[in-house]
Amino acid sequence: FELPGIQLLTRSQWRASQLQDRYPSQQVLKLPLGIDTDVFKPAKEPAVLRRKLGLDPDRFTVVIGADSLDRPGKGGAILHELLPVLLQDHELQVVCFGHYPDAHPHLKNCGYLDNEAEIANVYSCGDIFLNPVTIEAFGQTLLEASACGCVPISLAGTGVNSVVIDQRTGFLCEQAADLHSAVLR
Repeated sequence: FELPGIQLLTRSQWRASQLQDRYPSQQVLKLPLGIDTDVFKPAKEPAVLRRKLGLDPDRFTVVIGADSLDRPGKGGAILHELLPVLLQDHELQVVCFGHYPDAHPHLKNCGYLDNEAEIANVYSCGDIFLNPVTIEAFGQTLLEASACGCVPISLAGTGVNSVVIDQRTGFLCEQAADLHSAVLR
């Protein structure tokens, strides 16, 4: 990447800044990812989707999704601490998709999903999407959830700042301890 004339392409301002610092003589271009708004859109009847997933159609719903909580930076350690607190709150119900190794009777686990329409249905049944990533190049899942009407909550920093405008399009927390308050808010 240090050869003259190389152009670097990335998805977020955070990553662009990193690349520019590392390769100051190169041009860094930003090209954010997009989404298919024919797939990722609010459901006409979210209560119907909730019932299909075995959820209470009238309860506040928290969605959590990651391909694996064991991958560094995906917020697994944070969710392992926060999930029991959320699951004890009788005002909330939590639905997740991805590889979640710990089963809990009050957690609706949809498993690993690779079909965009199925993922969009899970987002669409939620009120908020909790994604406490500590390292994220862009925040594609936050963008998808938001397009489905599910308000994104994440940790500030990294690439999520290119997707979520704090208190406008979602909530960005400075530290993990603030995530629960953001969910309750």
